[in-house]
Amino acid sequence: MPLKVKICGLINKDSVITSINGGASYCGFILNYPKSHRYIYDISKILYLNKINRKKCKLVAVLVNPTNADLNKLKPINFDYFQLHGEESAERIKEIKINHKIKIIKTIKIKKKNDINNYLQYQNIVDLFLFDSYGFEKSKKFNHSWLKSLSDSDIHWMLAGKIGIDNLEKVAKIAKIIDVSGSLEVNKKKDNKKITNFLNKVKKINYENKKKYSSN
Repeated sequence: MPLKVKICGLINKDSVITSINGGASYCGFILNYPKSHRYIYDISKILYLNKINRKKCKLVAVLVNPTNADLNKLKPINFDYFQLHGEESAERIKEIKINHKIKIIKTIKIKKKNDINNYLQYQNIVDLFLFDSYGFEKSKKFNHSWLKSLSDSDIHWMLAGKIGIDNLEKVAKIAKIIDVSGSLEVNKKKDNKKITNFLNKVKKINYENKKKYSSN
């Protein structure tokens, strides 16, 4: 399976299009967390998402403990996923999924190795897990190798937490989907050159892996 990428915290249209054209599988938007410098306070500013050619890219609304009012505000945008990044219970997630008829990504925050098992309470409810560090808008490191135990599992998951072009090859040996944001920024704004370079590196890794396996 080739490595897939979610680019999160996108704000402006140019960076979204750069991400999609570069081959990103998911684009994420911070929509109810004002503490983040990536927060989009006005949903009307991203209405263009309904009109652009998203190709195979999925659009993700990133939310922290969203209220029903928060969720109703998102109706004008055709999102593919809600990513729940707070302390949402399994029951609350079921409610959101049924009421809004949408796929769910649930973030599992990792501080110690045993935290990985917190995903079990949401199993068979969510569509995709995101294993990330504690830190919300401030990405922090954790030991990505702890996730190796899930590499052969049948759960669908992605990995985040201080991922950049410098450690991409190492991370690609652990996860099949990665979530990246801060390493693609300059002065807290997404840099299109960084986005392009990162996605080109992913393509190179995927090409080399395909060539390696086809020769075996």
